[in-house]
Amino acid sequence: MHYHFYPGWNPKKVLGLPNPEKNDQVTCVGATLKRQRCRNPIACYRIEHAEGILERFGSASKSAASLAELRPAAELLLCFRHGTGPKSTGDQSPDILRQWKRKLVDDYGDDNLSLTSGKKASTGSRGVKREPRVKTEDTEEYSRESFLQSMPWYSGGSRRRGTERVKREESDSQSQEQKRRREQKEREERQRQEEENKREVERQQERARAKAFRERVRLERERIERETRAKAQKEAAEWQTAWECYRDGWTKGTDLSVADIAWPVKSGLQLDVNEANVKLFFEKAPPDDLVNSGANRLKLINAENKRWHTDKMMQRFGPDVVNGAANTSLAIVAKVMVVLRQEAQKNRRTDK
Repeated sequence: MHYHFYPGWNPKKVLGLPNPEKNDQVTCVGATLKRQRCRNPIACYRIEHAEGILERFGSASKSAASLAELRPAAELLLCFRHGTGPKSTGDQSPDILRQWKRKLVDDYGDDNLSLTSGKKASTGSRGVKREPRVKTEDTEEYSRESFLQSMPWYSGGSRRRGTERVKREESDSQSQEQKRRREQKEREERQRQEEENKREVERQQERARAKAFRERVRLERERIERETRAKAQKEAAEWQTAWECYRDGWTKGTDLSVADIAWPVKSGLQLDVNEANVKLFFEKAPPDDLVNSGANRLKLINAENKRWHTDKMMQRFGPDVVNGAANTSLAIVAKVMVVLRQEAQKNRRTDK
Protein backbone atom coordinates (compact mmCIF):
# COMPACT_ATOMS: atom_id res chain seq x y z
CA MET A 1 0.00 0.00 0.00
CA HIS A 2 1.42 3.33 -1.03
CA TYR A 3 1.28 6.58 0.99
CA HIS A 4 0.50 9.77 -0.91
CA PHE A 5 -0.10 13.34 0.28
CA TYR A 6 -2.97 15.11 -1.36
CA PRO A 7 -2.27 18.38 -3.18
CA GLY A 8 -2.46 21.44 -0.96
CA TRP A 9 -2.02 19.58 2.32
CA ASN A 10 -1.04 21.73 5.27
CA PRO A 11 1.50 19.96 7.48
CA LYS A 12 1.21 22.62 10.21
CA LYS A 13 -2.54 22.05 10.45
CA VAL A 14 -2.41 18.26 10.09
CA LEU A 15 0.25 17.90 12.79
CA GLY A 16 -1.49 20.44 15.08
CA LEU A 17 1.34 22.95 15.36
CA PRO A 18 -0.81 26.11 15.94
CA ASN A 19 -1.79 26.55 19.58
CA PRO A 20 -5.46 27.67 19.90
CA GLU A 21 -4.79 28.94 23.41
CA LYS A 22 -2.17 31.38 22.02
CA ASN A 23 -4.23 32.73 19.09
CA ASP A 24 -3.02 29.91 16.80
CA GLN A 25 0.60 30.90 17.22
CA VAL A 26 3.18 28.13 17.00
CA THR A 27 4.43 27.40 20.52
CA CYS A 28 6.31 24.46 22.02
CA VAL A 29 4.65 21.19 20.93
CA GLY A 30 5.60 19.51 24.23
CA ALA A 31 3.28 18.79 27.15
CA THR A 32 3.42 20.07 30.71
CA LEU A 33 3.18 17.93 33.84
CA LYS A 34 -0.59 18.48 33.72
CA ARG A 35 -0.65 17.02 30.19
CA GLN A 36 -1.50 20.37 28.66
CA ARG A 37 0.07 22.02 25.60
CA CYS A 38 3.18 24.00 26.55
CA ARG A 39 2.88 27.74 25.94
CA ASN A 40 6.58 28.62 25.82
CA PRO A 41 7.45 30.58 22.65
CA ILE A 42 9.78 29.20 19.99
CA ALA A 43 12.35 31.35 18.20
CA CYS A 44 11.26 32.44 14.73
CA TYR A 45 14.30 30.92 12.99
CA ARG A 46 13.54 27.53 14.60
CA ILE A 47 9.93 27.67 13.41
CA GLU A 48 11.09 28.54 9.90
CA HIS A 49 13.53 25.60 9.80
CA ALA A 50 10.90 23.21 11.14
CA GLU A 51 8.35 24.40 8.58
CA GLY A 52 10.93 23.86 5.82
CA ILE A 53 11.43 20.25 6.95
CA LEU A 54 7.68 19.68 7.01
CA GLU A 55 7.24 21.25 3.59
CA ARG A 56 9.96 19.02 2.11
CA PHE A 57 8.36 16.01 3.81
CA GLY A 58 4.99 16.67 2.14
CA SER A 59 6.06 18.37 -1.09
CA ALA A 60 6.06 15.17 -3.17
CA SER A 61 4.43 11.76 -3.13
CA LYS A 62 6.31 9.33 -0.94
CA SER A 63 5.87 5.66 -0.41
CA ALA A 64 5.94 4.56 3.21
CA ALA A 65 7.61 7.81 4.30
CA SER A 66 9.87 7.64 7.35
CA LEU A 67 8.84 9.74 10.36
CA ALA A 68 12.49 9.76 11.43
CA GLU A 69 12.86 12.48 8.79
CA LEU A 70 10.65 14.66 10.99
CA ARG A 71 12.85 14.18 14.08
CA PRO A 72 14.77 17.46 13.51
CA ALA A 73 11.45 19.34 13.14
CA ALA A 74 10.22 17.89 16.43
CA GLU A 75 13.40 18.92 18.23
CA LEU A 76 13.24 22.41 16.74
CA LEU A 77 9.65 22.87 17.95
CA LEU A 78 10.42 21.88 21.56
CA CYS A 79 11.42 24.52 24.13
CA PHE A 80 14.41 24.28 26.44
CA ARG A 81 12.28 22.49 29.06
CA HIS A 82 11.02 19.68 26.85
CA GLY A 83 13.86 19.34 24.34
CA THR A 84 17.45 18.15 24.63
CA GLY A 85 18.94 21.24 26.28
CA PRO A 86 20.89 21.26 29.58
CA LYS A 87 17.80 22.44 31.50
CA SER A 88 15.43 19.93 29.91
CA THR A 89 13.12 17.96 32.18
CA GLY A 90 13.01 15.16 29.60
CA ASP A 91 13.29 14.83 25.83
CA GLN A 92 9.75 14.60 24.46
CA SER A 93 10.69 14.33 20.76
CA PRO A 94 9.93 10.54 20.61
CA ASP A 95 6.46 11.21 22.03
CA ILE A 96 5.90 13.99 19.49
CA LEU A 97 6.90 11.71 16.61
CA ARG A 98 4.44 9.03 17.76
CA GLN A 99 1.68 11.63 18.03
CA TRP A 100 2.43 12.86 14.50
CA LYS A 101 2.35 9.29 13.20
CA ARG A 102 -1.11 8.75 14.68
CA LYS A 103 -2.38 11.99 13.15
CA LEU A 104 -1.00 11.09 9.69
CA VAL A 105 -2.48 7.59 9.91
CA ASP A 106 -5.85 9.03 10.97
CA ASP A 107 -5.83 11.58 8.12
CA TYR A 108 -4.43 9.40 5.30
CA GLY A 109 -5.30 5.87 6.40
CA ASP A 110 -1.80 4.46 6.03
CA ASP A 111 -0.22 2.52 8.87
CA ASN A 112 2.99 1.79 6.97
CA LEU A 113 4.76 4.83 8.42
CA SER A 114 7.88 3.83 10.29
CA LEU A 115 9.55 5.79 13.03
CA THR A 116 12.97 4.69 11.83
CA SER A 117 13.22 3.71 8.16
CA GLY A 118 11.66 4.45 4.78
CA LYS A 119 10.77 0.83 3.94
CA LYS A 120 7.17 -0.21 3.67
CA ALA A 121 5.83 -3.26 5.44
CA SER A 122 6.84 -6.56 3.82
CA THR A 123 4.77 -9.60 3.07
CA GLY A 124 5.58 -13.22 3.68
CA SER A 125 6.85 -15.71 1.09
CA ARG A 126 3.35 -17.03 0.57
CA GLY A 127 1.91 -13.56 -0.05
CA VAL A 128 0.43 -13.18 3.42
CA LYS A 129 0.72 -9.62 4.59
CA ARG A 130 2.60 -9.22 7.84
CA GLU A 131 1.51 -6.84 10.52
CA PRO A 132 3.57 -3.67 10.51
CA ARG A 133 6.07 -3.48 13.30
CA VAL A 134 5.76 -0.19 15.10
CA LYS A 135 8.42 0.69 17.60
CA THR A 136 7.03 1.61 21.01
CA GLU A 137 10.22 3.38 21.95
CA ASP A 138 12.59 5.34 19.78
CA THR A 139 15.88 3.51 20.25
CA GLU A 140 17.66 5.17 17.36
CA GLU A 141 20.18 7.67 18.61
CA TYR A 142 19.71 10.80 16.61
CA SER A 143 22.99 12.65 17.00
CA ARG A 144 23.43 16.37 17.23
CA GLU A 145 25.59 16.18 14.15
CA SER A 146 22.73 14.70 12.11
CA PHE A 147 20.43 17.36 13.46
CA LEU A 148 22.82 20.12 12.44
CA GLN A 149 23.33 18.63 8.98
CA SER A 150 19.59 18.86 8.35
CA MET A 151 19.69 22.62 8.79
CA PRO A 152 19.86 24.75 5.62
CA TRP A 153 22.52 27.01 7.07
CA TYR A 154 24.78 24.08 8.02
CA SER A 155 26.29 23.50 4.56
CA GLY A 156 29.08 25.52 2.98
CA GLY A 157 31.69 25.21 5.73
CA SER A 158 29.56 27.05 8.34
CA ARG A 159 29.34 24.19 10.86
CA ARG A 160 31.03 26.06 13.67
CA ARG A 161 29.10 29.29 13.07
CA GLY A 162 25.82 27.39 12.93
CA THR A 163 26.55 25.58 16.16
CA GLU A 164 27.47 28.82 17.87
CA ARG A 165 24.31 30.47 16.55
CA VAL A 166 22.11 27.71 17.97
CA LYS A 167 23.88 27.93 21.30
CA ARG A 168 23.64 31.71 21.26
CA GLU A 169 19.92 31.63 20.46
CA GLU A 170 19.25 29.10 23.20
CA SER A 171 21.34 31.13 25.63
CA ASP A 172 19.48 34.30 24.67
CA SER A 173 16.14 32.56 25.17
CA GLN A 174 17.18 31.32 28.59
CA SER A 175 18.61 34.73 29.49
CA GLN A 176 15.34 36.41 28.53
CA GLU A 177 13.39 33.93 30.63
CA GLN A 178 15.71 34.51 33.58
CA LYS A 179 15.45 38.26 33.07
CA ARG A 180 11.66 38.06 32.95
CA ARG A 181 11.54 36.06 36.17
CA ARG A 182 14.03 38.40 37.85
CA GLU A 183 12.01 41.46 36.83
CA GLN A 184 8.80 39.79 38.01
CA LYS A 185 10.43 39.00 41.35
CA GLU A 186 11.72 42.58 41.63
CA ARG A 187 8.22 43.95 40.87
CA GLU A 188 6.70 41.71 43.49
CA GLU A 189 9.36 42.74 46.00
CA ARG A 190 8.80 46.44 45.25
CA GLN A 191 5.05 45.99 45.59
CA ARG A 192 5.50 44.14 48.88
CA GLN A 193 7.87 46.86 50.13
CA GLU A 194 5.45 49.61 49.08
CA GLU A 195 2.60 47.89 50.89
CA GLU A 196 4.77 47.43 53.98
CA ASN A 197 5.80 51.12 53.84
CA LYS A 198 2.16 52.10 53.48
CA ARG A 199 1.19 50.01 56.50
CA GLU A 200 4.10 51.47 58.47
CA VAL A 201 2.98 55.02 57.61
CA GLU A 202 -0.56 54.14 58.71
CA ARG A 203 0.78 52.70 61.98
CA GLN A 204 2.86 55.83 62.58
CA GLN A 205 -0.14 58.04 61.87
CA GLU A 206 -2.27 55.98 64.24
CA ARG A 207 0.40 56.23 66.95
CA ALA A 208 0.66 59.99 66.37
CA ARG A 209 -3.13 60.38 66.66
CA ALA A 210 -3.19 58.30 69.85
CA LYS A 211 -0.31 60.31 71.28
CA ALA A 212 -2.01 63.61 70.41
CA PHE A 213 -5.24 62.37 72.00
CA ARG A 214 -3.43 61.35 75.20
CA GLU A 215 -1.70 64.73 75.26
CA ARG A 216 -5.03 66.56 74.91
CA VAL A 217 -6.50 64.44 77.72
CA ARG A 218 -3.48 65.14 79.93
CA LEU A 219 -3.62 68.88 79.29
CA GLU A 220 -7.36 68.95 79.94
CA ARG A 221 -6.92 67.01 83.17
CA GLU A 222 -4.14 69.34 84.31
CA ARG A 223 -6.29 72.36 83.46
CA ILE A 224 -9.19 71.01 85.49
CA GLU A 225 -6.87 70.18 88.38
CA ARG A 226 -5.38 73.68 88.27
CA GLU A 227 -8.80 75.26 88.20
CA THR A 228 -9.95 73.03 91.05
CA ARG A 229 -6.91 73.85 93.14
CA ALA A 230 -7.25 77.55 92.39
CA LYS A 231 -10.93 77.44 93.27
CA ALA A 232 -10.21 75.56 96.51
CA GLN A 233 -7.42 77.98 97.41
CA LYS A 234 -9.64 80.95 96.64
CA GLU A 235 -12.48 79.49 98.69
CA ALA A 236 -10.11 78.70 101.58
CA ALA A 237 -8.81 82.26 101.49
CA GLU A 238 -12.37 83.63 101.51
CA TRP A 239 -13.30 81.47 104.51
CA GLN A 240 -10.12 82.52 106.29
CA THR A 241 -10.99 86.17 105.70
CA ALA A 242 -14.56 85.55 106.89
CA TRP A 243 -13.28 83.93 110.10
CA GLU A 244 -10.86 86.76 110.77
CA CYS A 245 -13.64 89.31 110.32
CA TYR A 246 -15.89 87.26 112.59
CA ARG A 247 -13.19 86.94 115.23
CA ASP A 248 -12.26 90.65 115.14
CA GLY A 249 -15.95 91.64 115.36
CA TRP A 250 -16.13 90.25 118.89
CA THR A 251 -13.23 92.41 120.11
CA LYS A 252 -15.23 95.65 119.95
CA GLY A 253 -16.11 97.55 123.13
CA THR A 254 -19.49 98.48 124.64
CA ASP A 255 -22.41 100.55 123.35
CA LEU A 256 -22.85 98.21 120.40
CA SER A 257 -25.77 98.17 117.99
CA VAL A 258 -27.21 95.55 115.68
CA ALA A 259 -24.81 96.68 112.95
CA ASP A 260 -21.87 95.80 115.21
CA ILE A 261 -22.84 92.12 115.54
CA ALA A 262 -20.41 89.74 113.76
CA TRP A 263 -22.80 87.21 112.27
CA PRO A 264 -21.46 83.63 111.72
CA VAL A 265 -21.97 83.59 107.93
CA LYS A 266 -19.49 83.97 105.09
CA SER A 267 -20.66 87.45 104.13
CA GLY A 268 -20.96 88.59 107.78
CA LEU A 269 -24.40 90.12 106.99
CA GLN A 270 -27.56 89.57 109.01
CA LEU A 271 -29.45 89.22 105.74
CA ASP A 272 -27.67 85.89 104.98
CA VAL A 273 -28.33 84.33 108.40
CA ASN A 274 -30.09 80.95 108.14
CA GLU A 275 -29.51 77.50 109.51
CA ALA A 276 -27.65 76.22 106.43
CA ASN A 277 -25.28 79.19 106.18
CA VAL A 278 -24.51 79.10 109.92
CA LYS A 279 -23.70 75.37 109.79
CA LEU A 280 -21.54 75.89 106.68
CA PHE A 281 -19.66 78.71 108.38
CA PHE A 282 -18.62 76.60 111.37
CA GLU A 283 -17.71 73.75 109.00
CA LYS A 284 -15.48 75.78 106.65
CA ALA A 285 -14.32 78.93 108.44
CA PRO A 286 -12.59 77.76 111.68
CA PRO A 287 -8.82 77.22 111.29
CA ASP A 288 -7.54 73.64 111.33
CA ASP A 289 -5.82 74.02 114.68
CA LEU A 290 -9.22 74.71 116.32
CA VAL A 291 -11.05 71.73 114.79
CA ASN A 292 -8.28 69.17 114.05
CA SER A 293 -9.71 66.77 116.66
CA GLY A 294 -13.02 65.94 118.21
CA ALA A 295 -12.01 67.50 121.54
CA ASN A 296 -10.85 70.77 119.98
CA ARG A 297 -13.99 71.09 117.89
CA LEU A 298 -16.19 70.45 120.95
CA LYS A 299 -14.23 73.09 122.84
CA LEU A 300 -14.76 75.62 120.02
CA ILE A 301 -18.48 74.84 119.68
CA ASN A 302 -19.00 75.11 123.48
CA ALA A 303 -17.37 78.56 123.46
CA GLU A 304 -19.49 79.70 120.52
CA ASN A 305 -22.63 78.24 122.11
CA LYS A 306 -22.06 80.28 125.28
CA ARG A 307 -21.32 83.40 123.19
CA TRP A 308 -24.60 83.19 121.34
CA HIS A 309 -26.68 82.30 124.41
CA THR A 310 -29.54 84.74 124.96
CA ASP A 311 -28.28 85.87 128.39
CA LYS A 312 -24.80 86.60 127.01
CA MET A 313 -26.22 88.53 124.08
CA MET A 314 -28.47 90.49 126.47
CA GLN A 315 -25.48 91.48 128.58
CA ARG A 316 -23.41 92.57 125.57
CA PHE A 317 -25.96 94.28 123.32
CA GLY A 318 -28.84 95.10 125.64
CA PRO A 319 -32.55 94.20 125.56
CA ASP A 320 -33.34 96.60 122.74
CA VAL A 321 -31.05 94.71 120.37
CA VAL A 322 -31.97 91.22 121.53
CA ASN A 323 -35.71 91.82 121.54
CA GLY A 324 -35.67 94.13 118.52
CA ALA A 325 -34.76 93.61 114.86
CA ALA A 326 -32.08 91.00 115.63
CA ASN A 327 -34.40 88.75 117.60
CA THR A 328 -35.14 86.27 114.78
CA SER A 329 -31.53 86.02 113.59
CA LEU A 330 -30.22 85.52 117.14
CA ALA A 331 -32.74 82.74 117.71
CA ILE A 332 -31.58 80.95 114.52
CA VAL A 333 -27.91 81.15 115.55
CA ALA A 334 -28.65 79.95 119.10
CA LYS A 335 -30.67 77.00 117.77
CA VAL A 336 -27.92 76.00 115.32
CA MET A 337 -25.28 76.20 118.03
CA VAL A 338 -27.22 73.76 120.20
CA VAL A 339 -27.40 71.30 117.29
CA LEU A 340 -23.68 71.72 116.52
CA ARG A 341 -22.82 71.13 120.20
CA GLN A 342 -24.75 67.87 120.21
CA GLU A 343 -23.00 66.70 117.01
CA ALA A 344 -19.58 67.65 118.41
CA GLN A 345 -20.25 65.67 121.61
CA LYS A 346 -21.34 62.64 119.55
CA ASN A 347 -18.28 62.84 117.28
CA ARG A 348 -15.99 63.12 120.30
CA ARG A 349 -17.41 59.88 121.77
CA THR A 350 -16.94 58.19 118.38
CA ASP A 351 -13.28 59.26 118.26
CA LYS A 352 -12.69 57.64 121.64
